[in-house]
Amino acid sequence: MGVVATAFIPLAVTIIFLIPFYWCFLCCRTGCCHKYGEEGTGCRAPAPRDNPILSRMFLFCCFALIIGLNIGIFEVRSEVNEGRIKVTELLNDISDVMTDLNDYALDMNATAGRISTAGSNLNCDDDYSSETSSINDASDTIAEYAVLISEQIGDLPEDMTDLADKVDKQGTSYVNQGGLALASLGIIYAVLGLLGTLCYEGPKHPLRCSTGLLAFTNAFGIFMLIILSLLLAAELTAGLVLGDFCAADAGPSNALVSIMQSQTDDDNEAIDIMEFYASCQGTNPMSTYLDTQQEAVTNMTDILDDYKDLFIHETMCCDQSYPDADDPDPDTVGDYCTFYSSSNPDSCTVDALCDYNGGTNNGACVAAGGCSNTSFTSIVNEIEYLALDDDGPLVGFFSEFECAKVNPLMAKLVNEIMCDNLIESLWFMVAVHISVLVIMYIVMIVSSFMRQTILEAHTEKDKEAEDLKNVYPNSGGGGNPEWAQKEEYPALPLPGEKV
Repeated sequence: MGVVATAFIPLAVTIIFLIPFYWCFLCCRTGCCHKYGEEGTGCRAPAPRDNPILSRMFLFCCFALIIGLNIGIFEVRSEVNEGRIKVTELLNDISDVMTDLNDYALDMNATAGRISTAGSNLNCDDDYSSETSSINDASDTIAEYAVLISEQIGDLPEDMTDLADKVDKQGTSYVNQGGLALASLGIIYAVLGLLGTLCYEGPKHPLRCSTGLLAFTNAFGIFMLIILSLLLAAELTAGLVLGDFCAADAGPSNALVSIMQSQTDDDNEAIDIMEFYASCQGTNPMSTYLDTQQEAVTNMTDILDDYKDLFIHETMCCDQSYPDADDPDPDTVGDYCTFYSSSNPDSCTVDALCDYNGGTNNGACVAAGGCSNTSFTSIVNEIEYLALDDDGPLVGFFSEFECAKVNPLMAKLVNEIMCDNLIESLWFMVAVHISVLVIMYIVMIVSSFMRQTILEAHTEKDKEAEDLKNVYPNSGGGGNPEWAQKEEYPALPLPGEKV
């Protein structure tokens, strides 16, 4: 409320003081001061007296200055427009990052689904059901947490895009339409004043163009005072609110998060993400899910690495001294057994003696995993794509979700554009509009005296001609009067002559 009250001070001053004072001033000029002096003296006297050229020159300079100030608004409007474009681009960039993160999460889910399908099609020996179940469980965990990450991001990309569209459309409307219209009104006012300053002033209506246009300009000025005051109220409100925003104790970036929160549908998880990116303090809310996924990937990778030989081979010939032949330990089985695929001609028969390490019937043939090589290869390839490929979802997600990726965008949006360029442009416009309002009001006061100077300069000339015509009715409009014409008298007689 305090910000709004402060912003509307110019409007209150204009309506309560400036306009009533101007009306009282005009009332005094038209006759309320006659008891204190004759007409043409005191506040009813023209100024500068008997110098219409000086009056026109002064008014011309004032109206030209108002045009120059309003033209300056167009330059500021261009700067504000550039700021609007930058804000829109940065919001869209942040939206793109969030969209990429969501896409990576969905890709994790899809990849985990393919791993789960391949795990179900391994068809390993029942002795390895625990390991294959672990692979399926890990892939399900990756898929589940990928969905949770996607839900945590939620509608944040769309919200950022909507906010960018709102800034773009409303900013375009204000800057290109509203700002242009308001600047044009100021220029129209000044142009009317310039026309009144330069126009011919005739002896009587309707030829009194100069004073008539100046009077209309002053009447239009009342309307412009109200418009400028309203515009100042809007600009001061924006400037004060933005100033409080940039001076917030929590920092402008966190204040921006609060604005985003007002634009979202109670999506608290998404707001938590933006709060982290605004400050880079604490832990990324998505880190817990990613850590769990990383553990699941590590679990699958360990199983595949440890049980690779057991999974992809059909049988194995183990040294009879190997104690764990019926339940092989993946860490030691390679030291005591030779693995055979189903297509190997030297493969042995399960539960029969076999030739181990160049011996004869010195080994026992044991069944290996006998898993589907196609499914195993598919699982390995999907895990490599998921966790190791530079274009894979986990690598891509980790490269995008770091605070250093998003925070510079938010910092530039807030510190450079909103809290620097935009505030500077807003206060420049406030200064220009206050200057225009003050100059306009002074011109409205002063032009009343100068308009009288222009009017009386022509009125006195017409009055002198009329008076001369009335005094000398037969002068033919300015010639010598009849009595002043030279008359013929008879010559006087010379001395000594008889009359």
